[in-house]
Amino acid sequence: MKLKPLVINFTLLLCSILFVFLVFEILFRVFYPQSVYSITYAPWGWTHVPNSKVTYYKETPVFNLDIRKRPHPIPINYNSKGLREFNYDYKKGTNVFRILVLGDSFAEDMGSFFENLHAKWLERKLNSLGYPYRIEVINAGHYAFDNANEYMLFLMEGKKYSPDIDIVMYTGDTVSPDYAVFENGRLL
Repeated sequence: MKLKPLVINFTLLLCSILFVFLVFEILFRVFYPQSVYSITYAPWGWTHVPNSKVTYYKETPVFNLDIRKRPHPIPINYNSKGLREFNYDYKKGTNVFRILVLGDSFAEDMGSFFENLHAKWLERKLNSLGYPYRIEVINAGHYAFDNANEYMLFLMEGKKYSPDIDIVMYTGDTVSPDYAVFENGRLL
């Protein structure tokens, strides 16, 4: 007969623990929302899910309960090819000069609204200079990419855009060769 109170107490303990976790989950979702990433596997490692939408919150190192000081949510839309970009056709139009930007999260520029992306700013600036052709700057940056991922993406997808110039935004955190290696045509 001593087993029944033990089972009841254990069940109450478990329910109490689950309730506390539920309360913390709700508090974190309301006061400190986390970014959700939209990725799927690709031959070059991973890519964004085509035509997906996510909300990005700039990560802050300190828990901030003051709603007025919380990071602004940034809506991110990925095109039909999984890029944070307009839906450019692979076939380049006549009288078009193309620049392909590869890189990691600095190139993707997740912390900025679309109109403020480095690639879009460069595109607007170059098109305002009066060149006799239209300039398209295609943003193929992706967070957490290193040089091996970027190279594979260029070989399998980027070349299809027929870029006239390729820009690789290189940051110091991709220097380590231990992250990903390109050997014999494969990403390891």
